[in-house]
Amino acid sequence: MEDRIIARKIIRIFNKATNLSFLSSSKTKVNYNLVKLFNSAFDEQFKTNPLYIGDNVKLEDISFVSQDGIKLSGTIYRNPVKTKKWIIGLHGYSSSGIAKLFSIWNYRELGYNLMVFDFRNHGNSETDIITLGYKETWDLKAAIEYLNSNESVELIGISGTSMGAFTLNYFSITELEFIKKNNIKFGISDSTYLSAPIALDFLINNQVPSIFGNYLGMVKEDIINIYQEEYGVNLKNLDYPNLIPQNLKTFPMLLIHTLDDDVTSYHDSEKIYYLKNLSEKLPKNELKLFNAGGHTKAIVKNFEEYMSVSNQFILNNQK
Repeated sequence: MEDRIIARKIIRIFNKATNLSFLSSSKTKVNYNLVKLFNSAFDEQFKTNPLYIGDNVKLEDISFVSQDGIKLSGTIYRNPVKTKKWIIGLHGYSSSGIAKLFSIWNYRELGYNLMVFDFRNHGNSETDIITLGYKETWDLKAAIEYLNSNESVELIGISGTSMGAFTLNYFSITELEFIKKNNIKFGISDSTYLSAPIALDFLINNQVPSIFGNYLGMVKEDIINIYQEEYGVNLKNLDYPNLIPQNLKTFPMLLIHTLDDDVTSYHDSEKIYYLKNLSEKLPKNELKLFNAGGHTKAIVKNFEEYMSVSNQFILNNQK
């Protein structure tokens, strides 16, 4: 019983992901204010950095509903050169869509419109349990359906970071008919994990008080059981090696990781790359490992090479 109590406390801590809406008193202006907030965190020199968006860039606030009724908040950047090509950005745990916008910002130069959104229980989206990729896949599908219902769409690419990267990889092998129907052309996975239980190990050890982290071996199973029994989410099933089918037919993936990532292991990206290539007849996947950058920050430390590799991957696979 004591272990279940500790497990519930840990779950509550997990699900207090940063809700960035408190940074603005105006819900309708929160995204604009967040761009200003991110930009103001850097000195004048950063304004010449390619990651800099600029305070006066026109962004459109949108909202849509996931398959279980959770209302999600999103943002669109519409390319001034008319285009029907879209890239959707997926953020990580305890982050936001606007934070992800910075890492896909330069893809606009390839002629893409950009869309980001807050996963459930993040940013301005409604509160719900965080599921490390399961229900977040519902949110991704809802975003794609929103685009196809409200915009002119020729093709879609997806870029995901950390939890967003795992959501992308999970989606890529479990929603094959949906992918074909919606013309998803490519994915960019940055700092993924291999399975939800692996991610859970880190969250217990690093995202909660150390007194709870010491109980990792005892409470991890309780957390998994609570998710299954009370939320209908089987975290053990969120395991890429056990899910990938034979003769896989899906979109190509660029897997990016840093060797010094202390949150998720680059070996996870290596294994996904290996398994995906093994399953596909004519694989067009790529793996790029950077020496330094830390978790999700390869683009900051290695901007020129990061953009060169990812831009070429997009150009090779957008047809």
